Amino acid sequence: KEVKRFLAPAGHIIFWKEILSVLFPPKPTVELLDFGYKTLLASSGTSALYRLFSVLKTTSSKAEVIIPAYTCPTVAAAIIKAGLKPVLCDIGLEDFSLLAENLNKKATSNTLAIVQVELFGILPDNTLIREIANQNNIYFVGDAAQSFGNYLNDNRLFNTQKYDFLIFSTGRGKPLNVLHGGGLIVLNKNFLKMDFEEENIPGLTILEKIKSFLDIILFKFFFNPRLYNIPKSLPFLKLGETEFTLDINLKRFNNRWNGLLCAVLKRYPYIFKNRLKHKEKYNEIISRFAKHLLPLTLGNNNELIRFPVLFRDDKTRDLMLRKLEENGIGATGLYPFPLNKQPGMEKYNLEDLENASCLAKQILTLPIHEYISDKDHEKIAVIFEKCLQNNL
Repeated sequence: KEVKRFLAPAGHIIFWKEILSVLFPPKPTVELLDFGYKTLLASSGTSALYRLFSVLKTTSSKAEVIIPAYTCPTVAAAIIKAGLKPVLCDIGLEDFSLLAENLNKKATSNTLAIVQVELFGILPDNTLIREIANQNNIYFVGDAAQSFGNYLNDNRLFNTQKYDFLIFSTGRGKPLNVLHGGGLIVLNKNFLKMDFEEENIPGLTILEKIKSFLDIILFKFFFNPRLYNIPKSLPFLKLGETEFTLDINLKRFNNRWNGLLCAVLKRYPYIFKNRLKHKEKYNEIISRFAKHLLPLTLGNNNELIRFPVLFRDDKTRDLMLRKLEENGIGATGLYPFPLNKQPGMEKYNLEDLENASCLAKQILTLPIHEYISDKDHEKIAVIFEKCLQNNL
């Protein structure tokens, strides 16, 4: 039976009035976003991360950066592009954060920084990792590309999670989903004198600006569940795919996006509340099938941009993915490989770690955004029941 509706895996609605603010910026011109800390805005979160490590590299002869063994390959790419070496650390299966006991073994006199990636929007307890960083004189970096909405209150940061630096993204599918931009926030006052600005950082070319604007228009149309299956069916778009590439261009943030970002920030409390509602509903559904799943610690008052489900085996995960897709639910397996097996990264001889390999095979994410209806929740519950209890 043909699916008339297909939910996108992540994102949020953008209104025409917000999009038009890119062409016709509000007057007076909106100032650069100020989150209450020293901030460098860039064209993407990845380019901001690359800029961070390019600067940190000049402060020390240390050459290694510890990162989660299961994360987006662009994190490793930014480190390698900056001339540093990624070292993999295994992650916990409860909240997907760095395992302190494994981190202790990896932290050495050659460790420049530790990167904690906050997958899905889950905020980990960083107490032990902060202690390890302090004991070894290591920079502690938070990658909040998927969790940045949990840091904001009236456009100001009210939480630092014990990090020295915070990276965020406003790209497609991120908490602030405006398809352009990202940044670096300096949280530790001891590092305020570091010069992350650079006069010769280029801005976007005219063609890049046009492409960025067209990306918003296309997203506006095709995020709709009745149209999303069109781009999804075009393999050359590679929707949802993650690739390892060192082709990272550090470009300035396009200030025309200030109005759009500020407009989205203004209604972010609604977006946040909507995500919490879906998170609670998914928790309710998942609780019925707890014996078939591995337990997760997702937090109480934090939003998620996708809802993670961790199965006990890969065959059940693959079956669920197939059934959900057949029914128009934008479920994903997130990153299909741990970093040591990511195509293009084989030559770096990265370590194979147990939990990271498990996640790549057994994780599934459910969509969280405004287009998800009560009927979608019911459909998901039925699919879970058929696949898990009846083993169909």
